[in-house]
Amino acid sequence: MKIGVDKQNNLFDKGKDTWERTDEFKKRINKVKQELKDKCQARLSTERNWFKRQLIKFQYLIELKKRTDEISSAKNLHLTYSWT
Repeated sequence: MKIGVDKQNNLFDKGKDTWERTDEFKKRINKVKQELKDKCQARLSTERNWFKRQLIKFQYLIELKKRTDEISSAKNLHLTYSWT
């Protein structure tokens, strides 16, 4: 559940976990995945060396993790509170 009406307000009542379960977050992640897959697919199709192909796949995973962390970072001002 998003708090506030302002689209600039990124505060969520359950914090980062709630943000990561939203459809908007999933759409952003899928967009990043597709972008990275397209980029890596071109490199993989021309590479013949097995080790280098594995390295490209590993670089894909690192870049995906980095971009995912940027989208769900604490810099996005997630709010967590307790009623007790």
